[in-house]
Amino acid sequence: MTPKRLAARLYLTALHVAVAALILVAIQKPAPHDARQAPYDASKAHYKRMQTYFLRTDGSVPAGGVLFVGDSITRSLHCPSIAANSFNLGIGSDTTDGVVMRIGQYKSLDEAAAVVFAIGTVDLRLNRAPEAILADYREALAAVGPAVKVVIVGVLPGDDRIGGAKVNDRIVALNGRLRTLAAGRENCVYVDLWDSLVDSTGNLAPDYHVGDGLHLSTAGYAIMIDALREALAPGT
Repeated sequence: MTPKRLAARLYLTALHVAVAALILVAIQKPAPHDARQAPYDASKAHYKRMQTYFLRTDGSVPAGGVLFVGDSITRSLHCPSIAANSFNLGIGSDTTDGVVMRIGQYKSLDEAAAVVFAIGTVDLRLNRAPEAILADYREALAAVGPAVKVVIVGVLPGDDRIGGAKVNDRIVALNGRLRTLAAGRENCVYVDLWDSLVDSTGNLAPDYHVGDGLHLSTAGYAIMIDALREALAPGT
């Protein structure tokens, strides 16, 4: 093989390697989270399994129930401490678009006394755009009849000192928009737990989480339970 042909072959080999590397990077690049894409959509085993359980229970929920819709923070909430006739519909790692996909399937929603939404934490950690989160919230609220009381719980603070996620500034911004959303709807209450849960640094206080800077401890849940009791009290 002549030196010229050898150089040409080496050039083509290097070109093929470079193209393959670019394709690999494109495949591995995460999809943007602005789109409606729940981490547990209907094709995911955990989401589907939990929704199956909920739909089996749904038909047995008597009129006047209080539905709690959210993610793992809601899943671990002892709802009977808040309302006697409660139905916990929390799914770990769920997002606002996950809620949109399932909320309309609950027949108990039609005769509920109240619905509590506590969702959005995972959305922000997935870097979903606030506009997408708010659009999902509006769609979920549209599934609730005007006679049903709605409680929107502001996204809880995290401890930005733990792990790499720095989300508190974005949580504050989103919560301001959720407060405005609640104010624009009849029979809707916004619950703000921020000042009750943060320490002097503006982070979720260590006493109020389980060590991961995210999930509430028993002491943290006590604060949340008291606030939700008050929000659901008659005349509130």
